Amino acid sequence: MKLTPGKLAGMKAVSDARGVIAAAAMDQRGSLQKALAKEKGVPNVPESMLEEFKSIVTEVLTQYASAILLDPEYGLPAAKRRNKSSGLLLAYEQTGYDNNRPGRIPVARTFPTFSNSSDTIRKVAMKKVWNTRDASLRA
Repeated sequence: MKLTPGKLAGMKAVSDARGVIAAAAMDQRGSLQKALAKEKGVPNVPESMLEEFKSIVTEVLTQYASAILLDPEYGLPAAKRRNKSSGLLLAYEQTGYDNNRPGRIPVARTFPTFSNSSDTIRKVAMKKVWNTRDASLRA
């Protein structure tokens, strides 16, 4: 595979000085919502609580991680609070899994704007690796 200058820049944006992607993952949604609700002793927690939790975790962990993996549903506010040296990766699948085929491993459902084609997913995933100097996410 030929690594274009754009792909190389994207990989560098999420890698440490050794070229290792040492990313922290905070793309959980449904399971995190259930865990927070259980901890609070309530049936549901508001979306704002998920966003704030992800923001706090992102602020702390990106001091040590080369990148943070977030979801576009609740993680975008957290993206603005990451360490300036930490890159951003966005999940392309929706929360939960579609297991409507008996005896098969659950398949992640992609957002409607993404294709299930692995080639398309790779291309989209590379485009979603945003440089940490992207001012539009730091406002």
